[in-house]
Formats: sequence, C-alpha cells, structure tokens
Amino acid sequence: MRFPVVQYKNDDLPDGAVAIIDQWICAHARFFIGSHVSTFSYRIQEDREILGFLPKTTFNRLCPDGVEDCEQPAKWKIVYD
Repeated sequence: MRFPVVQYKNDDLPDGAVAIIDQWICAHARFFIGSHVSTFSYRIQEDREILGFLPKTTFNRLCPDGVEDCEQPAKWKIVYD
C-alpha cells in the first residue's frame, strides 16, 4: 500500500514548533505507525494512550524493506493510581 507524501514548509516556524504540530497531528490520527526505537514515536504512543485510542491503532511500527512481519513496539500501559 502506498500513500502520497505531502510536505508543508513554513519558514516562520522554528523546527521545535513544527515538531509539536507533527506530534499533535499523529497523536490525534485514526491510526498511528511509528518508527523503530524512536523517542518521538514513543511520546506519540503515550499521548494516544492518554487520549484513549485503542492499542491496535497505536502500537504499530514500519518494517524495513523486504520484511513483512517485524517486531512491533511493546505496549507499555499507563497505570493510574
């Protein structure tokens, strides 16, 4: 399955602000696919869990080319006291 790449460039926003916007968009998407060993992906998964998204739509990662069934991220559940 292929999806078109859409890029938006705004020279008025610093990189940190763009990262915050990207994180918000990913955290609120219907389905999230992150990358392996990524702090950015981990934080988005954490945000999505807090927001109440299902684990099957949250804890997913891209596999390397040629690998169809790679290890998926651990499902770290938030425990509220």
